[in-house]
Amino acid sequence: MSDHSDPIVMPIPDDAPHPPSTSGDNWKFIARWTYKNSAGDPLFHTVRFEAEGGAKKVTPQILKRTKSGLRWSWGAPPEPRPLFGLEKLALADAGAHILIVEGEKCAVAGEGSFPDFVTLTSQGGAKAPQKSDWTPLLGRKVTIWPDADKPGEEYAISVGSTLVALGCEVALVDAEKLASIQPDGGTRKPPEGWDLVDAIAEWESSAALLAAVSEHTSPFKPEALAEEPLPLFKPMPEPLPYPVESLGMTAGGAVRSIANKCQVPVALAAQSILASISLACQAHANVRLPFGQDRPISLFLVSIAASGDRKTTSDNEALRAVRRKEKELNQQRDKELEKFNIDLAAWEATQAVIKRKPESLESAKADLEELGPRPKPPLYPYLIVADPTIEGVVKAWPDAQASLGLFSSEGGTFFGGYGMSMDNKLRTSAALSTLWDGEPVTQVRAGAGVLTLRGRRLSLHLMAQPDAASIFLTDPVIRDQGLLSRILLAAPTSLAGSRFSRPTDPSDDKNLERFEARLHAALSRTAKMEEGKLNVLEPPVIPLHADASALFFEYSDHIEQNLAPEHEFALIKDVAAKAPENASRIACLLAVFEDPTITQLSGDYMRRGIAISNWHLSEAKRLLLGSGVDPKLKRAQVLLDWLQNRGHECFSCRDIHQKGPSSLRHRAIYKEALLILMDHHWIAPVPGKPSHFILRKAS
Repeated sequence: MSDHSDPIVMPIPDDAPHPPSTSGDNWKFIARWTYKNSAGDPLFHTVRFEAEGGAKKVTPQILKRTKSGLRWSWGAPPEPRPLFGLEKLALADAGAHILIVEGEKCAVAGEGSFPDFVTLTSQGGAKAPQKSDWTPLLGRKVTIWPDADKPGEEYAISVGSTLVALGCEVALVDAEKLASIQPDGGTRKPPEGWDLVDAIAEWESSAALLAAVSEHTSPFKPEALAEEPLPLFKPMPEPLPYPVESLGMTAGGAVRSIANKCQVPVALAAQSILASISLACQAHANVRLPFGQDRPISLFLVSIAASGDRKTTSDNEALRAVRRKEKELNQQRDKELEKFNIDLAAWEATQAVIKRKPESLESAKADLEELGPRPKPPLYPYLIVADPTIEGVVKAWPDAQASLGLFSSEGGTFFGGYGMSMDNKLRTSAALSTLWDGEPVTQVRAGAGVLTLRGRRLSLHLMAQPDAASIFLTDPVIRDQGLLSRILLAAPTSLAGSRFSRPTDPSDDKNLERFEARLHAALSRTAKMEEGKLNVLEPPVIPLHADASALFFEYSDHIEQNLAPEHEFALIKDVAAKAPENASRIACLLAVFEDPTITQLSGDYMRRGIAISNWHLSEAKRLLLGSGVDPKLKRAQVLLDWLQNRGHECFSCRDIHQKGPSSLRHRAIYKEALLILMDHHWIAPVPGKPSHFILRKAS
């Protein structure tokens, strides 16, 4: 007598005892079928018994090694169980058509009646198809012929879903319909449980039966994938073409040359060029709006591009003149430092003498007044600061140039850094907004009192990857404060995959040299300062000509009309409301860049500024409305893209955990993404295979 702990012996050895053919008093032995491996070695048997009255049972028979030797036992073989007929499958061609039926009796009958098929079945019938190993059928062409009853329907769905997951081309016989057809052309109510054996008995002609089977066979689609997949979210529309011609001949030529030479999107090159013009010209003018306000002409720009999209390359080309000017300022400061150190030493020595032996309080005061204030060091030579906190910029600004640029091709480090942390983002946003407005910046410094800076100008160009930018764009604190409404956004389509090697165009270098010379001239012009101050700007004001004012009012009214509910800019009214002012700033920058002597802004410049502002408004609408997508849906889309690129229909959680996108390898994250994909009908679980899924083919 064997027990459950005795090991099962497979394959069955030659010296195994003959298997018994009895199972209880009232059961009659009918047949025994042997399951074999692909080499033809016997593994175990199933035995069919019948009782009086038509009852039947099919019981597996396994060989065990007990203490007293090899003994047969009634019990299930280990999982996953082999298919019945593997030895025939091993001898068939790779393209042979497979027929799956319910039960060994049907499989044997099918083998004799349908020689063009390899007929197989699984052990346990309709109750246990998920316990069998179906992988030998990987990629095969398979037809399933179930019994004409509810269990048969469930068997077909389970087996079909598994085979689809294995990349099989699966067809399903409609057993109910086939059972209702009689060989003489008549119809009937389908007999319950009607199967392939019954069909062979009723149809004398195998050819006629095969024709009937073919007529009532159709491609199988798992129920879970029957519905059309739903998009995870509305795809973001493509950006509009950038209006390069509005930048003018010199700036526009530089944009086209950077785009051509560096193979970057035109809009990315335009952002770099416009930011460099803002830095060079913001110190030389304010623009007077038609309502009478004097505004800086500084611009804040944010460009969104993926890693490898050559953000740094674009900025480097646009900022050649700035780096050249910084080098000149550094050389000049080295010379001025020599004089400063001498003056400071003399001043400190004289002050010490005055303090040491004053003849009287009055004489000491007179001597100190005559000595004058402590000499000031020459200004720091930098024009660009990268990724600092705004507190750091303000702290250094008393001794820095009055006109600075906060430029970085790694804007994510700014958005995710100390200045934009939960505790500091409101303070940073407010300070940046104040600088954009041209108002004095105040900072309370421990031990040093209150520092107030006026007459400063800051241009900003941050380049960030999409994930970092998305956090910034969707932050309610930043948007409510108003910083986002002041920023000109751009997120051009990546050129990755299309940037093949090609000869350089000499005209590109000439265009960039021309732009560099013009920008350097703007940087080298002496800015108007408050009297007696080294770095407190007092820029001249440039008013709008009558035709420019008319265009401004027309543009403002257009914007205002579309701020109403259900209109174009209703959901981005904060950004749209700033568009007329940004248009004026851009127009004035281009005018000062092209003509340093300009005293009034013409309608032509205003028209160009409006065109560029309009483009940025379209980008804001596209990005801000699209950036509201739930990050969970975005992660699900990343997973879906990865699955579709793999080219396999079946996958498991293990595949994602070991080989999937790095951002999705945490179990909780990819489980959440899988649930979303199932809910949108992109994937379905494989019946009987936990943590395995079927991927819907992209249409």
